[in-house]
Amino acid sequence: MASLRGLSGDFAGQIFELADDETTIGRHAGNKVALCDGSISSFHCCIIRDGSKYTVRDLDSTNGTRVNGQVITMRRLAPGNMVQVGSVELMFEGGDVDIEGIKASPAVQVETGAVVAARARAAGGDFKKSSSRGAKGMWVVFGLLFLVAIAGIVGLLVYLSGVR
Repeated sequence: MASLRGLSGDFAGQIFELADDETTIGRHAGNKVALCDGSISSFHCCIIRDGSKYTVRDLDSTNGTRVNGQVITMRRLAPGNMVQVGSVELMFEGGDVDIEGIKASPAVQVETGAVVAARARAAGGDFKKSSSRGAKGMWVVFGLLFLVAIAGIVGLLVYLSGVR
């Protein structure tokens, strides 16, 4: 039977079995999988079972649902996929899950890194994927704003010096 294994926060190590044809996930107690976390919408997403095939569908959540780091509206699941609901990471597992028809795509390459990171976290490792792209981009913006401010000050001084 398929299940979700909690990988992060208060849910690390918890197993949520996907026994029903539709399993809703969210913060509200009316969900089959109720996760009390501020980053999760009341009714965040659902996992739909069709025989031995599983599909996750976002329910117009505020913070979105991701599979292997990619924002999705609906996506077929394979064992090892990391499903992120808000900021909570869950690993989709199941030995009897039908993966026939799931196309190999560039997303599979993303999956490999996400699965390695998720398994390391689940095992208690301190695997961090560092990226400085965001920080570099922020410095570029600040640099451009600084140059615009200097140009404005110089323009104002030139204008004021000619107004006599």
